[in-house]
Amino acid sequence: EVVPDKNQPRKTFEVPGLIELADSIAVKGQLQAIGVRAKKDGKHQIIYGARRYEAMKMLRDNKAFKEKYPEYAPSLTPKSTPS
Repeated sequence: EVVPDKNQPRKTFEVPGLIELADSIAVKGQLQAIGVRAKKDGKHQIIYGARRYEAMKMLRDNKAFKEKYPEYAPSLTPKSTPS
């Protein structure tokens, strides 16, 4: 299980920015890593890339995201990459 760093300065992320990032990841792939560290309780804590992690969760949970934010749902559509 991956958990956020409680000391992360950003507590919330703007949905339109996350959608833009998720769309970019869907088309180009994830270009930068998400850093985590193992915790004693067996979980992994994000040390950098929290915004990328949230965008990846949006892609993974596309149906759940559409239900939670229907006004943004049309933006999260599969895109084909140029050949």
